Parts: sequence; structure tokens; C-alpha cells
Amino acid sequence: MARRVALPTGRQYVGREVRSAVGRSFDQVRPGRPQERDDLLLVVSEPVTNAVRHAGGAGTLDLALLPDAVDIAVSDPSRTLPLPRLPDPGAGTGGLGLHLVATLCGPVRVTLDPGSGKTVHARLPYRRPPAPEAAPATAPTPRRRCW
Repeated sequence: MARRVALPTGRQYVGREVRSAVGRSFDQVRPGRPQERDDLLLVVSEPVTNAVRHAGGAGTLDLALLPDAVDIAVSDPSRTLPLPRLPDPGAGTGGLGLHLVATLCGPVRVTLDPGSGKTVHARLPYRRPPAPEAAPATAPTPRRRCW
């Protein structure tokens, strides 16, 4: 299932609107998986927030819900590449976003789009269900003999 969401330019509601649209799409494909949903909402919110903060919000979010992962692509009109930086918790200026995305997704790619703009790409694998515990070994039940 693929989904495209236009990023609203009003900074106040962009996060809520995007999270709502992404959450609904995810729940249609993988209902009852709150940890995966939370991971996806976090991974999506970081590049969307950066697009709004640094490129004015005019852009798109593309999701592809695949059998084993979600492909995420956030495009905006800025050609300035995002640079990971050390977070400064005391300054309140962020800096954790790309680190969080990379922790959950692995490498984050950024491509410059022909003409103008860039796209930030990430792939969030679904969590694997825990392996079933092996049943404890039990001695075989002796068979009753009937004569």
C-alpha cells in the first residue's frame, strides 16, 4: 500500500495531521501493533519536522507499506542537505532527529532531486515477533496395557 501526504505549510498543525494520516494508513495494513506504529510515527515525524522547520513545510511524505518494512520518503524544496549534529539538550535546539531515525532504520539516504529540492529516505523494518519458547521436555506418559 502506498500513501502520499502533502505537508501543510502551517507549522502549528503539521505534526498532528501527518501523524494522524500515517497512523490510519498503518492501522489498515498492520492493526494491533502499537510498538511498530509508535516507531513509524517517530521516524516520520523527524524528517517532516525538519522539512517544516528548515524548508517552510512545502513538500510531501511518501509511504510504501511493504510486507517486511515501511519505506519513508520526505521531500522538500530545499537543496540544503541535513547534517547530523551532536544534540545539546540544554539549548533546546534539537539534534536528535536523524540519530533516532538511523537507530530505528539503519542508514538514512538523502538525494538531491532534479531541478530543486531533496528527499530524505529511510526504511523501517517491522519488528519480528518473539520466538516461541520451547515447550519443556517432559517424560513420555507410560501407556496403560489393557488385556
